[in-house]
Amino acid sequence: LAGDTISPTNWEAKLDSILDSETDDTNKVKELFAMFRTVPDEGKEAVAEHLSNLVEDEDYAPLGRLLADATLPEDALDTLMSDLLNRPNSVKLPLFLELAQNPNHPEHEEALDLLELYLDVDAEDYGTDWAKWKKKMDEWLKDPDNQD
Repeated sequence: LAGDTISPTNWEAKLDSILDSETDDTNKVKELFAMFRTVPDEGKEAVAEHLSNLVEDEDYAPLGRLLADATLPEDALDTLMSDLLNRPNSVKLPLFLELAQNPNHPEHEEALDLLELYLDVDAEDYGTDWAKWKKKMDEWLKDPDNQD
């Protein structure tokens, strides 16, 4: 809805206002998530960057849902994917698997490559047998050497 979109001229001021506010990070994160959907595409990367910095690992799920959205601008997805690489294995591997399963997602190939790397699996052996991938990932995550 056009009426819900923050105008291209004031999204930066709104972002600065949220970041400069005296409120705690939890409230800033809530405001940034609310703002994310309404900001023009050119602002999504900046908001994604600030969300990546403020969202704690244990609260990652909403950020993961953004990353899984194949319709977001690629620069925002790249920012979110870079952040995911710094998250614990228990957070990033399930999301790599989710992204790998969506051939239409811009991060599909990278997610599949990363799964191969982490799980020491040849994608040709597993193909699109996602149950096999998930079983391997679950076993890998149970290994104490692979804990976060």
